[in-house]
Amino acid sequence: MNSVMEIRRGVVVAAEREKMWRVITQPEHFSKWFGGKIAFERNSKSWGIQMDNIADYLQRVEDVF
Repeated sequence: MNSVMEIRRGVVVAAEREKMWRVITQPEHFSKWFGGKIAFERNSKSWGIQMDNIADYLQRVEDVF
């Protein structure tokens, strides 16, 4: 049986759209939020994220506006 957990959250950040896109799509920036080393595996709709061999999960950013 496959178990899928979905979390949806909207966040408003006072920053430029281009800067936020870089922060959430580039591992060197994203890891500053969560600590440790983060590796991304990208496809067209989502990113596979591995955090220091602790957790693997998918992230999908639907909008940055």
